[in-house]
Amino acid sequence: MRPIMEAAYEDLASGRIPIVVAPTGYGKTRASPEIYNRARQDGLASGLVHVAPLRSLVRRIYLDIFKDAGGAYQMHDPRPGEDKSPYLLRPLVVTTLDSFTYNMYRLPVLESLKIREGLSYGHYYPVYTSVLSSVVVFDEAHLYLSDEASESMIIDTLKALTSYLARAGASLIIETATMRPSTIASIASAMSRSRREIVVRIPSCPERGQGKWKYRERLCSALCDVRGLWIEETRDESLEAADRGIRWDTKVYSSWESALAKAKQLSRDGRVLIVANTVPRAIWISERLGGDALLIHGRLSAADRERAEEELGRRDGPRIIVSTQVIEAGVDVNSIAVITEAAPIESLVQRAGRACRRGEELEYCRENGAHIGIVHTGEPSKVYPRESVEKAVEAVRQRTERGVPIDWRAPCPGSDAETYTSLIAEADAPSPTRKPASSAGSLLEVFLESDGVPDFIQEISRLEGWCGLVRNTIMMPILVEEGDSVVASLEWALARADKILEKHEETGAPLLVGIPVAGDSEPLTGPALEAWRYYQGMRGPAEGSAQRERNCYELLNRLARDQRRIASGRGAGVARYLWAFKAKPGAYVSRKGFTADMPKG
Repeated sequence: MRPIMEAAYEDLASGRIPIVVAPTGYGKTRASPEIYNRARQDGLASGLVHVAPLRSLVRRIYLDIFKDAGGAYQMHDPRPGEDKSPYLLRPLVVTTLDSFTYNMYRLPVLESLKIREGLSYGHYYPVYTSVLSSVVVFDEAHLYLSDEASESMIIDTLKALTSYLARAGASLIIETATMRPSTIASIASAMSRSRREIVVRIPSCPERGQGKWKYRERLCSALCDVRGLWIEETRDESLEAADRGIRWDTKVYSSWESALAKAKQLSRDGRVLIVANTVPRAIWISERLGGDALLIHGRLSAADRERAEEELGRRDGPRIIVSTQVIEAGVDVNSIAVITEAAPIESLVQRAGRACRRGEELEYCRENGAHIGIVHTGEPSKVYPRESVEKAVEAVRQRTERGVPIDWRAPCPGSDAETYTSLIAEADAPSPTRKPASSAGSLLEVFLESDGVPDFIQEISRLEGWCGLVRNTIMMPILVEEGDSVVASLEWALARADKILEKHEETGAPLLVGIPVAGDSEPLTGPALEAWRYYQGMRGPAEGSAQRERNCYELLNRLARDQRRIASGRGAGVARYLWAFKAKPGAYVSRKGFTADMPKG
């Protein structure tokens, strides 16, 4: 393990809780199997659970790191897998924040339908036993999930989970490259109630040139009120040497036309990454490039995603990669340049971190420089808060106009460049006066330490109109062909039902398909009639009417009734099937995705 991770393990072995702040590509994730082996040898823990924010990241960690180490995975995936571990019982498991949260809140994903039907309270004590006897690693688990979850919801969930685990005495590590100091302080403050020591591990900066390290100063300011916490720097000479010598060229573009022209020009020398904020924009960009680009996004089918990642791994693969936010932490891309749509500073840093990572690309950047382009057309973002985007662009523009280079990889200030950590610190406004916690939020935090049953959580969800504990929707497979599906949010699919979903002939409702879990019977089909009618009512025209009220939890109840009705017609239990919508013929285009929302220009 690299020095900072080595120091973090020593913290762990001493009973402390390390929060590791290190650059993208440092090797934080790859350290987990070694931490697992050493923790077992030292009698510290019997397993390791690695928690990541995105399904794409879980898949890559499993295939690239955990599979050869005998590990397993757990995430929402309609395909059965022999290496899945729904109850997190395997010694080395990587899982999504969603699955981990549901398991900890006594709603195991594998039994969710039975629990909703009142047929079971779920087997959650085996999960608790496994988690509390393992090292739990939260790897960039705070990353913003765009329209699928609010940032505050994710942070509140992390605070509740980490606070509970800290007080329960679990071995716990938090890893990040871009977490704001105020967010670190918020999570650390929640954990400090355990009265355990918390250490924020950061790289040491022995040669800071003439500038101060703004990120460390902001970190000190944010953490000064947290009891039992301190900041400790760790020297890593290889980190100090690795990224020096790169001449970073950062530019803000006012149009996609000029940015794409630059991307084509640079692609003659090596691989170029282009990142869009939405799937429709990514598809539009790939079409503007005339089919010369490899497209990767979160609403590709499983088969198309695997094909794209295989092409990505080839040295002779496409020179231009077009992606969405999944690239920030879910896909390993090594490029000579990055062109990205304007986004908050944390996302810009994650995307820029895909450039000049190693090998030929790193050598090219040292010899010729590295280009980071930010496209800001002035249109309001459909994904991120406008203020966060504008603040990030303005911070970058101020530097570029003054001729101050931005080092997007090295955390420590150099003699002439300003580091990305300074931009994160600048974007991190002082914490506002804290608002009183909501009654629902307080009850959720208390629930983890209680012996409550899942009915309690379901009642809170009903009262609050929640779909889930992390996301503000649930994920639903859409079959695009036999054995292949796209996983998308339920409301996203229903909003586009007329364009992308096959309808039941008699009722006009989207067609539901029940895929047998055991594979020993024929699939079921029937209309999602109650869910469709309720969703239509949620979109009623009268402002302030009861029909207009958005209650996602009730929508799920209606969908469950549809599933139960269809299964009962076969005389079978609803939990024996995996449920999915079916795509309308031609709605899904291979290697591209659903094109219903593509921008016009």
